[in-house]
Parts: sequence; structure tokens; C-alpha cells
Amino acid sequence: MYVSSTHILLTLGGKCLLNWVTLFLQKGQICRSFLGVFSLSLAVVDTLLTFSIAKIYTHGDEFVVLFGYLMTKYDPCLLLQLMGHISRVLQWPVFLVASVHHLCTVTQRLQAYIFRPTWLFYTSVTISVWFLTALYFLLLYDFVPDISNGDTLRCRVFFSSQILHLTLLLLLILACATLFPLIKSLPRSQTTDQRQTLCRTFVQQTLQKFLHTWTPFLVFLAVFLCHPVGIPSYLDLNVVWLCFLNSLLVAIVLCVACPSSPALQGLPKPGGGFSDWSF
Repeated sequence: MYVSSTHILLTLGGKCLLNWVTLFLQKGQICRSFLGVFSLSLAVVDTLLTFSIAKIYTHGDEFVVLFGYLMTKYDPCLLLQLMGHISRVLQWPVFLVASVHHLCTVTQRLQAYIFRPTWLFYTSVTISVWFLTALYFLLLYDFVPDISNGDTLRCRVFFSSQILHLTLLLLLILACATLFPLIKSLPRSQTTDQRQTLCRTFVQQTLQKFLHTWTPFLVFLAVFLCHPVGIPSYLDLNVVWLCFLNSLLVAIVLCVACPSSPALQGLPKPGGGFSDWSF
């Protein structure tokens, strides 16, 4: 569908404001995980995009020099569609890297800290993800801009349901991870019963902490799931979604690792995502 420039600027401005407010509230966790550093880079990219589109729209001349490049009145729609496609391409690489990070973190927490990643390591991984995504987009992705020559104050906006599909997949994985440690083992013994009770309590606490924080967001996603259109692609990837993704991945790996839950006591708790994972 075609969206007016005023609507685009308002939604982009709201997204940038939400990104920076979320980062401020999570400022103590930004450098402690890949998703934290990537969220910071995403907020910077969204801010630059919003500034660029706003300057082009508010400029009265035919051409605008922006960051050393000559921009025309048709470029805001091109930048918007470009960011929408890049966001769709980034979803799965970010999800896979974050999953590997959390699995490695839990493994180290249950065994020993052989390697402690620093903010510099997370920054390098974030730059690599952006670089590889840009390389894939330039060389392999079939991007065809859809720009109207008649009305430069309206842009063609594409909608995406990728976040909803990824959320359903992760919730299904979370349900399986919750049931996995609760399956009764044979032969039964007093030690096995005690371990199952401990696992059951641990999983219940994990789910309660996750749902206590993210139930309103899940309701919000459920409303969009029932909506036939979806989420605008340029809003698809945002910091709030990344915080939700972080909490969901932490909940999954904690449920899977619950048979060894006593080893988690006294070790640094997972950070980010607004959820308090202390037990």
C-alpha cells in the first residue's frame, strides 16, 4: 500500500524514540551480549535513516547533498524500501547468532568460563553480521524498487509477517523445551523424583518470569497475527523486538538446562530483555 510522507516520518520517529528509550532502560546490559550491541547499532542506523528522509522531505530544492551524496526527491522511498528488505534479511542471521551466543553462555555457566567475550568481541560480531548481510543483499538479493514517478510524497510500503512466524516458532520451541525436562524417567528412584521436582519448579519459575514481563507484548503480537496485513517491513526489526527475542531465547536455554539448575546458583545471571533471571 502507499503511505504518506507524514505517516512515514511519524512512525520512523516513534521507532527511533522507542529504540533509544529501550536502550536507556537497558543501558547496564548493552555490552554484555550480542543482541545488546546489535540493538545499539540498529538504533544508530534507524536514526540516520530517519534524519536522512526528514531532511530530503523538508528540503524544497530538487537535489539535496546528504553525507556527501547527491539525493533526489525519489530517494526517501528508495531508502525506506531498502531498509525494509534489509530488515527482512537480517532477521534470521540475528536469530541464529543470538541462539549460538546463549547456548555457549549457558554451557560456560554450567561448566567453566574458558572464554569470556567482551564488548569488543560482540562489536566485531555485529559488524560482521551487518557486512555479510550487505554483501548478500548486493550480490544475491533480488531487490527491485517500486517508486511512483507521479507522487513523491507517498511511498509504496511492503508489509511483513516474518516476526510473527518467528515468534510462533520460538514459542513452540519453548513449549517443547518446557516439556522435555519434565518427562518422567524410568526406572524411577528417590533421586530421580527429587530431580524432577527441582526441574518442574525451575521451569515454572522461568516461565513465570518470562510471562510476567512479556505478556502484553505477546497480546500485541497476537493482535497483529489476526490482522491480515502484517507489520510494515521498515518497522519489522526494532530494539523492543530484540529484547523480547533475547528473553525468549534465555527462557528456552534455561528450560533445556534445568536438569543442571543447581550449577546455575551463584553464577552471573543472564542479562537483558527486562526479565530478572535470578533464582
